[in-house]
Amino acid sequence: MRVMRRTREHAMKHKPPKSSELPPGHQPGDRYEGVMAQDVLKVMPEAVSIGPDGYYRVNYKMLGVPLRRYRNGVWSEVPL
Repeated sequence: MRVMRRTREHAMKHKPPKSSELPPGHQPGDRYEGVMAQDVLKVMPEAVSIGPDGYYRVNYKMLGVPLRRYRNGVWSEVPL
């Protein structure tokens, strides 16, 4: 599976969400490293669902790999 990181170019094209729009536990400026749901669909479709907003959701617990977050200069695993 490919591991993707948001690039500076991508970040410049998209406005960051307001703090009030972020899910609980997320902060403005957080960056994440994980897997692409479309890639997971090919090898383990049961680990992917579609949310009410139409976006794919990956169940990292089923995959057995961590979702990582970069915050304040430090990479850490996101508790699932």
